[in-house]
Amino acid sequence: MAVLKFKDYNVIKNTSLSANFMAWEFRCKHCGSVVVDTDLVERLQRLRNELGTSVSLTNAYRCLVHNRKIGSSDTSLHVAGRAADFYLKYKRNGYQTFLTAVKYFTGVGFYQSGINPKNSYMHVDNRSEKLYWLSWLQKSGSKTKRVYLYFRNLDNMYTYMKKDTKIDWFNLVI
Repeated sequence: MAVLKFKDYNVIKNTSLSANFMAWEFRCKHCGSVVVDTDLVERLQRLRNELGTSVSLTNAYRCLVHNRKIGSSDTSLHVAGRAADFYLKYKRNGYQTFLTAVKYFTGVGFYQSGINPKNSYMHVDNRSEKLYWLSWLQKSGSKTKRVYLYFRNLDNMYTYMKKDTKIDWFNLVI
């Protein structure tokens, strides 16, 4: 596992990291720098190969300033260049995409979109221990917050998803 670091815009713009991923796709939305674990890129490429469709990264590396600004933990794997969030260019079933992602990643989060409740996106990372989670927006009075429910076991996650009467996890689109 090697970590690549880029700050120069021209290098970021022109550097290919794999057959389908460029360095600019991993850049921080705040500072424009790239920090990326080559193992993450390799796993994303394998996922993309199996899915047979473009994987569009929405969030990968985050500098500490950006990470804190969005309220995330300093220990987030995004800060280390070991995590990415994505959706697919051509819509697919989110649950089936989740099942494919868990073949390649030890950390996989399945998020209901806050914009369209029938859509989803995914977080993937290469943490040391397996962890899966579901996430959705929950309204309480005038406030809305993102809720996370974590699982170490896919069977327990599946059981929860089947019982959930508010979100049809099996028919979300990514």
